[in-house]
Amino acid sequence: MTWSELLAVIHESTTSPNSAHREGAFEILSLVPELISDQDPSYVKQVFIQALQDSEINVRVAGFEAATTYIMEINETSVGTDLIPHLLNVLPPLMQENRDEELVDSISSLIELTDALPKVIRSILTELVSFMAQLMKNEELQNDTRQSALELLLTFAETLPASARKNPQFASTIIPIALQWMTELEDDSDWYTTDDVSI
Repeated sequence: MTWSELLAVIHESTTSPNSAHREGAFEILSLVPELISDQDPSYVKQVFIQALQDSEINVRVAGFEAATTYIMEINETSVGTDLIPHLLNVLPPLMQENRDEELVDSISSLIELTDALPKVIRSILTELVSFMAQLMKNEELQNDTRQSALELLLTFAETLPASARKNPQFASTIIPIALQWMTELEDDSDWYTTDDVSI
C-alpha cells in the first residue's frame, strides 16, 4: 500500500459510522502527522474540528492528540490558534469523568505544543488558566493530573514570560493554589528522627 492509498483509507475512516475506525484513523495521524502536512490546512482544520466535537469521547481524545502533533508538524501558529479553542473543549468532560490518564496525556500534548508554539496558547490563556486551576484544586483527581496542569502553566510562563506577567489572572490564580498545596503535605515521622547523633 502506498502513502496516498493509506491517506485515502484514513480519510474514509475519519467519517466512518464505526467510532473505533474514527478513533484509529486519528491515532495513526497522531503518530504520522506528515501524512497530512501538505494537505490544504483549511480542509484539515475542519476534519479536526469534526473529530474534536465527535459524539464519542475516545474519538475526541484521539483527535486531540492528532491535532496537536499536526500543528507542531506544520509549525503554523495561525492554524493552531484556530484549533486551540476546540482542543480546550475536549478537556472538561475528561475532568468530569475523572479520566486521569487521558487528561495527563492531553495536557502533556499541550505542554509540547506550548514549548514549540507558545503563541498558540496565548490566544486562550485566560480560559486555560481558569481550567487548569480547576484541575489543580480538584482533589478527586490524581496528583499526576493536578501537577501536569501546573506544569503546563509554568511551561507557558517560561516560554512567554511577558505574556504571563501581563495576564491579570495568571499569578493571582496559580500562587494561592501552589501555597495551598504546600500546606497539604502529610507529616512523615522520619522528619523528626535521625540515626545521626554526632554533633
